[in-house]
Order: sequence, then C-alpha cells, then structure tokens
Amino acid sequence: MLATERTRPSRRGVIVVVAIAVIAFVAAIAIQRNIFPFYSGDHDEPVYRFQAEMLRLGHINIPLAQNQFFRPWLSGPAHGHLVMAFQPGWPSLLMVAQVLTGSMLVALGVAAALTASAAFAFARELLGSTRQAVLAAALVALSPFTLMLSGTYLNYVYALGLYLVFAALLMHALRAESPRPLLLALSGLALGAAFLTRPYDAVLFAVPFAGYIVATRRHDLPAMARIAGWVALGVVPALAITFAYNLATTGALTRFPVSAQSDGYSTFGWGVRSIAPDTPPLNFNVGEAFSSMGTNLWALPTWIFGTYLTCGLAIYGAVKLWRTHRAICGLLIGLAAVFPVGYLVWWASSLTTSGARSGLGPHYYLPVLVPVAVLAAHGIGELAASRRNVLVGALVIGVVLTGIALPAKIDEKHIVEDVSRAYDGQVQRGLRQRDGKPALVIEERRPASYIMEPYPFLANPPDLKSDVLYARDRGPLDIDLIEQHPDRKPYRLVREVQPGGNIEKIPVVVKAQSVLRAPELAIHAAIVNTSGLRTVTAYARFGRTVQRRLLETSATKNERFEVTWKVGPHGLTYAGPPARRIRPVKLRNDKVPGQLVVGATFANTPAPKDPGSVERRYYLRVRRGPARGVELLTADEEWTRFGPPLRAWIPIANGPALQVRFSR
Repeated sequence: MLATERTRPSRRGVIVVVAIAVIAFVAAIAIQRNIFPFYSGDHDEPVYRFQAEMLRLGHINIPLAQNQFFRPWLSGPAHGHLVMAFQPGWPSLLMVAQVLTGSMLVALGVAAALTASAAFAFARELLGSTRQAVLAAALVALSPFTLMLSGTYLNYVYALGLYLVFAALLMHALRAESPRPLLLALSGLALGAAFLTRPYDAVLFAVPFAGYIVATRRHDLPAMARIAGWVALGVVPALAITFAYNLATTGALTRFPVSAQSDGYSTFGWGVRSIAPDTPPLNFNVGEAFSSMGTNLWALPTWIFGTYLTCGLAIYGAVKLWRTHRAICGLLIGLAAVFPVGYLVWWASSLTTSGARSGLGPHYYLPVLVPVAVLAAHGIGELAASRRNVLVGALVIGVVLTGIALPAKIDEKHIVEDVSRAYDGQVQRGLRQRDGKPALVIEERRPASYIMEPYPFLANPPDLKSDVLYARDRGPLDIDLIEQHPDRKPYRLVREVQPGGNIEKIPVVVKAQSVLRAPELAIHAAIVNTSGLRTVTAYARFGRTVQRRLLETSATKNERFEVTWKVGPHGLTYAGPPARRIRPVKLRNDKVPGQLVVGATFANTPAPKDPGSVERRYYLRVRRGPARGVELLTADEEWTRFGPPLRAWIPIANGPALQVRFSR
C-alpha cells in the first residue's frame, strides 16, 4: 500500500497500539523501580530531577552562595548565579507529573507511551499499512534501547516521542494535495517542544524532512515557502521561550546553559573538551570522532529487538521501498544517517563508547531506531505477503537473538545497583547515630567535587531544606560550613577498611565531626609497634615540611611509644619526650592545603627507602589577628602505607598502631 493512500486504521490495529503504549508505560515505571532504583550510572539523571524540583519551587537558577559547599552536578557560575546545564522541556514534564500525581515516575511512563503511539502514527503515514505500522511501533517500544532508556530520568525517550509527533503531523499534512496549515503549525509546535528538550537533536531530526520537502516539491517554490512558513510559525513560541530562558540563565540570548555551566568546555567542534572546568579534559579530534562513531554503530544493533536480523530486514525493506517510493525511502535513510554524522562534532559521543554494548548504549543514536524499525516492518510485510509464516518465524528468531544480547546489559545494570545500594546503605547506617537530629554530611574529598556526583542518590533539594544535607569537602573551609549550620549535627564521609578486611571493596564510613579551637593544640600520638620491626619513627606534617623523630632502633613487637607535637600560629613543633631529630623533609607542594598529618613508620633500618607507615590526617586552619590560634576538625582519615612489593597507600584503619588525641 502506498503512503499516499488514505485509509482509516482498523479497530484491531488501534487496540493493539493502545496495548503496546500501555505496556511501554508500565514497563518504564517497572524498569526504573526494579533495575534503576539508584539511577542508571548516568549522572545526568538526578540533574533533570533537580531542575524539575527547581521549577516546582519557581526557580530557574540557584543562588551563587551555594557554589562553595552545595554546588550540584552539571551546574556552574554564570550571570551572577549558578546555572544548570539542561533545557527546561523535560524537567517541566517531570515537574508537572510531580505536582499532579505526587511522583515524577509518571512522566517516564508518559514519555514511553507517547513514543510508542507516535511511532505507529509516523509509520502509518509513511507505509499506509496499519499492520506494518503496528509492527514498527512494537519494534520501537519493545527494543532494549527504548525500554532501558525509558526507565531512566534521561530525556532521550521523551524527545524521541516529540520528534515522532512532529514527523507524523507533518507527513499527514503533506499527504494532501494542499497541505493543511493547522497541521503544519501543530507539527512545528511539536518540533519546538523537542527543541526545548534537546535543541541540537531537534534540528538534526528536522533536516531529512526539509530534504524530503525539497525533493518532492522542488518545482513549486511557493508551496515550499508556505509549508516552511507554517511549520516555522509553530516553532516560534519554543524559540522565544528558549531565548528568554537563555537570557535569564546565562545573560545572553544565544548562549545555552550547557556552555555556560562548563565555562565553554562543553561545546561543538574538535579540541579540548570537558563536561566541567575541573573534570578531566578530552582532546576530541577527527580521528576520535570517527572511531567513536564506529564503536557506537557496531553496538547499535544489539539494542534493537531482533538485533542483526532486524537490521537485515530493514535493508531488505529499504530495497523494496526504494522501488515504490524513493522519496520516503530517502527520508528514512536520511533519518538513519543524520544522527551518527551529526554527532561527529559533539565531543561527548566519545563518552558513550565505554557503555555502547552493556551500559546505556549509544544513546545519542536512539532516533536511528525509528527508521530501522519502519524499514524492517516494511521488509517483514513484503515477505509476509507471499510467505505467511515469515512473521512468526521472524518473531521467534527475534526473541531468541534479543534474549542472547540482553543478559550482559542487565548484568551491567545490576552491578551499578549493587554498588549504589551498598554505598547508600553504609551512609544511612552511619547516620543512625544522629538520633533524629538534622545532619550535615560532608562528602568524600575528590579533585572535582559536586553534589550528586558520583553518588546521585546523595542529593539536596534546591532550597537546601532537608533533614540530611550533603556538602562538598572544602578542606579547612568546612569549619565555616559547620558554623553556618549550628542546628545540624556534622559528619564526614571517608573510605576506611578494618585491618584484615577486603581492600578491593573499601566501605565508606560516617565519622562524627567537631571543631577544636585553641591558641595552641597539643597532639598526643600513641604508637604501638604492631609490625615487630626494629626501627620506629614518629612524624608530623603541616604545610610542606615533614618533621621526624627516631624513637627506637631495637624495638620489640607491640612496644608502645608516646610522643607529643604542638601546632599553633607559629607552626608545628615537637614537644617530647626526648628523641633523636631526623632531618626534616621538604615536599614539593602541599597536595591538600590545610591538612595536618600525624604518623609513624616501621622498618628494619633507621633510613629505609620505602618504609611501612600509618597516618591520621586532619583538617587544620591557623587563625591570625586578634583571634590568633588554630581550629581543627576532629574527623580524620586513617591510612596505611605498605612497603615493597605493594608500595601503596590504602585507607586501612590504624587500630592500635596509631592513636591520636588533642588537648588545648
């Protein structure tokens, strides 16, 4: 049946499509709750939820005051406030779902059902066959690609649904001898909604349709102009909202939040790129772009229902369609090609390669699923016309091939869930000691520190009104944070494994935090020679100088030593008992400014090259002026250094080997 024929879809076909949409709706929610309860491992997910909550509270920006301690992932300073990276389209739907139903989960189901329904409508406009359109909709909705992404808070499935609404309305309008202005404007409205969600993708998706209009109406320029005008009219409101949003967030009409948030590092083209200024940069070049495209395209079939069989059927369907309707076939081939080609200039396409087969797939290529599904449905329809058992056989083989490809993808998701569940459980168990009091939890120290990354489930609301508040570790500046929240019980998260524990799975520990203030602090270190080695040395560091004292060269196993250091505005000094002074060590730099280190080494010689050591590390700040003195945070990090052959620092609790207390 040709695409130009007008027939109403059969009642049975409509019922089947509704059933597919309902299945997609339920599956999206079920997958999120059962496979992604702690998110998918893509750290963009909590950002969309965060922005939805911002909108619910009536905000599109975050106060710049949150930058120091509460800066959320994918935010950055711009125009006098913190800017979030994403456009408001998908967060708006999440917000509406939250307000109307009390849960953002409903939005996931709506996006999946919309995509399934719109895929049917689009396929039917192209192929003119209800059966083939139902099959195309099933391939789109039930492919692992769509199912997995529909169970996340990412915006890919919702955006795909909007693209397909645009495409179905546009093709329906173009089928008439005189295109209907209202349908054209509505198609533009859907494209505009997609632009508010994923601007670049909306443009890419529209390009093949522009080519189709030119190819089919190249001899009627006035008609082309009218079509473009009515579609543009529908897009205008979204463009106005986009530019207004850009102006309010970044201060410039054409500067998008993702560029502002990343300080210009996350942009199109080749060069040094990064998701944020303080995250590892990537030298994205032409070779990397084509290599990433190859990896992603090779993995793509494994995410489609029926995998390589479906791709083969799509090729067959393209050959058959080319013979009867080249313009539509060209449109579908263009849709299949435009995203891989378009993403050659987007640096983050190289980041999807690591999960191309078992992560979340090459998710920038999700729209490619549509032309593959439509062409495969046409190919199956052509084969089934002469061989009625083809459909059953294709279904059976498709299920088998999908079943072969699926386990590795599911296993990957369970690994993410298990790691996240273990971490969250350790944190929540540690917080039971607060006895119901509001808590301030300072997260682990990392080079690039954000809330919601790398643990998206440890999140704050935009207004910071929460029983448990998570904060970035800012070294000695944490003292100011604790002072700003005197009503909260402060804690610090550190990695620590008990002696003899599994160092491959070092748990997180919640340590109660307090601030010691004094003109001068005495540091009392009790050292026990648990190693049984002969030479014991005590040392301490504040700044770039390590001070050392040789305690014993013929120590016995479990022999105990006690030393005292003093730290104040004058610096760090040894305070007894008498011990031989070893020449201080000057470090090249202070890797963690404001860190006080108290430690001991155990060896068989007084000057070993690589001794075993134990340390406790604290944050300390020196006060100048009238309030002269020091301030120390009591929650420490415990580390153990192993000599040859391991030669590594591991966060192992010191146990009896090193105990430290302070006095004023």
